[in-house]
Amino acid sequence: MEAAQFPVFVLGTSPIPGLKVPGGEWQVPVQCGGVTVHPGDLMVADSAGILCLRADQAAAQLEQAEAAQRRETAQSLTDWQQDHRRKLTQALQSTPFALPEV
Repeated sequence: MEAAQFPVFVLGTSPIPGLKVPGGEWQVPVQCGGVTVHPGDLMVADSAGILCLRADQAAAQLEQAEAAQRRETAQSLTDWQQDHRRKLTQALQSTPFALPEV
């Protein structure tokens, strides 16, 4: 890991190695970070986060993602900039915030 410069963060070490025999249950739902992950679910991760996609919803989600990609591809940069500014202005106007006191 060190030679590959792979980032690893730990809180401590364990002097007792784990057992090398299978244990627990297989192909059952598990909880990860408050999300239930079922056998067959698709997991996608990048630096922005992790997506758990239910297997029975994958086809519909793929269709929605492809439609969004087609819309984005067809949109000009000028149109995108105007839309982005509009959304940003809306978000700033609808979000109550206060400047810190000095």
